[in-house]
Amino acid sequence: MRRLGLLATLALTLPWALGTLGCGPKLALRRVVLYQNGIGYFERAGQLQGERYRLQLRDHEVGDVLKSLLVVERNASGQHAVSAVIPQPGPDEAGKPTNGQTWLDILLEGGGRHDVMVAYAVPTPTWKAAYRVVLPGGAQEAAGTAAAPAPAPAEEGLLQAWAIVDNVSGEPWQRVELVLATGAPLSFALDLRTPHFVARPDLSGQLVQPVATGAVLAERTQGSAEASTDTDRDGIPDRLDKCPSEPEVYNGYEDEDGCPDRGRVIVTSNKIEILDKVYFERGGSDVRAPSMPVVDALAATLSGNPQITRVEIGGHACPSEPNPRELSERRAAAVRYQLTKRGIAGSRLTARGFGSDRPVADNKSEEGCARNRRVEFQILQRMDEAAPSAGQSAHRSPPADWAQSIAQSSRPLAKAQDLAGSTRYVVSDPVTLPRGSSTMISLLTLRGGTEDIYLFRPDPSVQGSDRHPLRAARIQVGTALEPGPVAVFARGSFVGEGVLTRMHPGENALIPYAIDSSASVQSSSDETSQPQRLISLHRGEAVVEDLQVLTTTYQVTAGPSPPPRLFVRHPRRSSYTAVQLPPESETSADALLVPCALAAEKSTALTLIEQRQTRRTIALKNSNEPLGPYLAGTRLPLSTQQQLRELWQLQQSALSAGNDVDQLRRELDDVRTRAEELRDNLRAVEKIATATTLRTELLRKLTDNEKRSDELQKQLITRTEIQAAASARLHQLLSELQLDAAP
Repeated sequence: MRRLGLLATLALTLPWALGTLGCGPKLALRRVVLYQNGIGYFERAGQLQGERYRLQLRDHEVGDVLKSLLVVERNASGQHAVSAVIPQPGPDEAGKPTNGQTWLDILLEGGGRHDVMVAYAVPTPTWKAAYRVVLPGGAQEAAGTAAAPAPAPAEEGLLQAWAIVDNVSGEPWQRVELVLATGAPLSFALDLRTPHFVARPDLSGQLVQPVATGAVLAERTQGSAEASTDTDRDGIPDRLDKCPSEPEVYNGYEDEDGCPDRGRVIVTSNKIEILDKVYFERGGSDVRAPSMPVVDALAATLSGNPQITRVEIGGHACPSEPNPRELSERRAAAVRYQLTKRGIAGSRLTARGFGSDRPVADNKSEEGCARNRRVEFQILQRMDEAAPSAGQSAHRSPPADWAQSIAQSSRPLAKAQDLAGSTRYVVSDPVTLPRGSSTMISLLTLRGGTEDIYLFRPDPSVQGSDRHPLRAARIQVGTALEPGPVAVFARGSFVGEGVLTRMHPGENALIPYAIDSSASVQSSSDETSQPQRLISLHRGEAVVEDLQVLTTTYQVTAGPSPPPRLFVRHPRRSSYTAVQLPPESETSADALLVPCALAAEKSTALTLIEQRQTRRTIALKNSNEPLGPYLAGTRLPLSTQQQLRELWQLQQSALSAGNDVDQLRRELDDVRTRAEELRDNLRAVEKIATATTLRTELLRKLTDNEKRSDELQKQLITRTEIQAAASARLHQLLSELQLDAAP
């Protein structure tokens, strides 16, 4: 084994020239990994003759190289990393200083030939993502409800991701293995080139308290045993697997051979067909034991087909079962749960209930109903595999539509790999990129999972968006995507562009790309309050709970060629909860996204109901507000309920008597006013000889008025006494009654 020693010498060299110099051949740049946070990992390898290798760096890269440099000599006895780098200033080979450049000399102990790998990380421009979305082609009529959209058109949608890579390293890249990583590893700027002296306290001869009083040992753990290779990830090692590239349903039986159970699950271009049943009892949603082998087969199929990035689990029910829609949703969710227990990522699975809308048999018979109690699997999105390396060929079927033509004319050049919480795209062919130039690389192609929709989202940046919906591309993402611009195409033409934010697996994105003035949206809202229950009653003050209901109606008028659905972005209200949302409603951090089915040149109303509970205090001794409406929703002992009923009756009696007193006083005031008018008229005709008849009539009316006044006064006294008695009893009962209602 050859022992390595390393001495690095720093010197100045020519500006803007990053490369390698040394005693003998250069170390070729073999591998570059670019991260999203502006860090690049560079790896060089080759044969060196002699004891020195000179790495040429820019000044701002020295600190990063010194803290990340790794040197390994590869020989028959293994790999041995250099343990130290000691930089010191010095002249270049000609003894002349350079401007903005530094040499880092790596000295290898011993002469002869060295097989060396040198790796380090330095700041680099971040790679950028750009996308192309092809919307499904062909106009289609909307379904009757948002829960059951029209069948997908023949032409499937498409999402392509591209990466723009810049080479500003100062040297050309010649057949480099390029890796693009979505993660952002922690990295810090640190000046290791400049000597640093740490200030120390002057203790005037006093002893310094030691920081450590004993050995500080490294933590040791029990290392895990090396896992056997399992290419198809079916739980059976390749050494025992008769079909190492095809997943088997592994149940722990001794006769497992690693080959799939033929005939149970069939994967087609857009559907996963189950030849066996997933059994459900009438009205039940539990996956029964006879169906577990089918679930095992599904899990193995999805595990062995990672290119399937999004699958819809559709639950179904019979009309005769209770709550078919909810039951079908529970069945789909139950199968999804069983698949996640078997290691399938939840971001790949979407559960959806169709109720009894899509029967496959006549529901009139029990046999037909049993066939309709089922789940089905639809492939929503799948990823095209990376293009074969140079020298290999791939069979490509003739394109069926424009989206497929685009997909097949630009196959992905990278293969996605998950590593340490991030995605790495490993470019399949070596990359050659001249110094100072840029290139575009096709990262991935996702087939399916795209939809053309309306999005009503008033945006101050788009004039008219408060009245007209935005045209948007809705994509379902089965893999992580970086932020970037999106060019949208439909029916063989460019239709607009938008911007995609960072997406995580399992999320949906709605990307506006145009505004459609042929459609309009108007909204109106109404808020009401409904009594709910009595919370407490102490010293005549009642704490009650009300239900505030906010109803918002969106009136949508579609144009001549609308997409099948519109999504309304409805802002979330503080403390409100939406109820009775339509199926397939989605949520974001601060809004609801609610679908609404559309039909050409027709008007559709979408109603959203939001509720919240509020509490307030009523002073019953001084308030006429009735307590009765709050008693229906309150759980109380029987004796307390009787007291509250008496309280309510007294309150009603006092309130009714009070209303009568007010009415009687108003009538009495009117009668008295009329009496004064009659007396004034009598005085006016008192001395007129010809007004005898008129005086007689006025006297009769005045007499009747006085009788009416006496009757009203008697009624007023009676109702006042009733009101006083009810109020006195009410106040007494309020002072005695103390309660706190149960939750």
